[in-house]
Amino acid sequence: MPPAKASSDLVTLSTEPVSLSTQPVVLDPYQEALAALDSKEHLVRLRAAQTLGSLGRRDAGPALLKLFQDPNPFVRSTAVNSVGRLRCPGAAPLVARLLDRRKESEGMVRQSAATMLAVLGDGSVADALIAALKDPEPGVRYAATRSLGALGVPKAAAPLSALLADPDPSMRLTAAGALGKIICQESVEALQAALPREDSAEVREQIVRSLGFLADSSVAPVLVQALKDDNPSIRLQAAQALGRLGDSSGQTLVCEMLKSPEPDMRKRAADTLTMIGDEKQGLAALESALAAEQDAGVKSTMSEARRMLRTRLGIPEPPPPAPKPSKASAVSVAPGAGKKPASVSTQPAAAKKPSSPPVVPKKTGPGAKKPSAPSDKEPRKK
Repeated sequence: MPPAKASSDLVTLSTEPVSLSTQPVVLDPYQEALAALDSKEHLVRLRAAQTLGSLGRRDAGPALLKLFQDPNPFVRSTAVNSVGRLRCPGAAPLVARLLDRRKESEGMVRQSAATMLAVLGDGSVADALIAALKDPEPGVRYAATRSLGALGVPKAAAPLSALLADPDPSMRLTAAGALGKIICQESVEALQAALPREDSAEVREQIVRSLGFLADSSVAPVLVQALKDDNPSIRLQAAQALGRLGDSSGQTLVCEMLKSPEPDMRKRAADTLTMIGDEKQGLAALESALAAEQDAGVKSTMSEARRMLRTRLGIPEPPPPAPKPSKASAVSVAPGAGKKPASVSTQPAAAKKPSSPPVVPKKTGPGAKKPSAPSDKEPRKK
């Protein structure tokens, strides 16, 4: 039986190898994070919110703002932080709404909102932050206090001044720092009034520092009085604050502190002189202290402080001293060693003409004649 003919409908398979790509498919992290926001797992949504905040794309703002209603407080707090990091335009009022306890029950989320309002830098939300100063959560109150100082809104000076009498020293410290950033007469007056009655050295130091930042000449008498404080750190701060007012009355005190037995205090005194020192007293005291200093860390700080002070005063650095020869490199010099050595000829010496050999007398025998002396004259030719 003859073999059947091959059908023309059969598909001819190629025997050539098919190239398959081994490269992994790269996903867009932005799109991937957006898609993860719809996950049912709160940890997935939280990581997606963190990713969107770190990518730096402000177009992620609308998606992050929707997370303000997320059922998980950790996701809401992370979304607030990412919105602040991105500085999304127009987001400040929506973040400020979270300070209201009727809208946000979790203190963690309210604290994040108070913190990020300083980053967003919108002073129109000052009223919401002032209201947050009475929040039952300490973390929210601290964050609101710092943000009001960062925004520098003068209307916040009065409520912040009231916190200088708070029973919590940490709150008084935070309020004093915030008032130092709000330049207005009310801040100056509140800090001046609080300094004499403050019993915490840490808070007093912050009050003096803030008075120095405000740089109001009316506080000079209070700062001069602070030069007599029992705490050396406060005395240093008072000297710096007076220096900002053009008053060098604290320079002598700082120069004396260069001799303090505490290394850290000597460092701080050297750093202070970079701001208030002059050439006649400050620079001279700093160079003298540098020469006598034995501690390597303090010596390094003093050396840098001297360089900075010279730069501020417009005094160039002195040239480095010439290195002294070491004993090992010293070589004793013999007399006449400095003279030029005689030239040595490299030509071979001329051979001398050998002298005529001595005349050896012949052996004498009987009847032998005595040899005559050699004559200098040549024999005559025949």
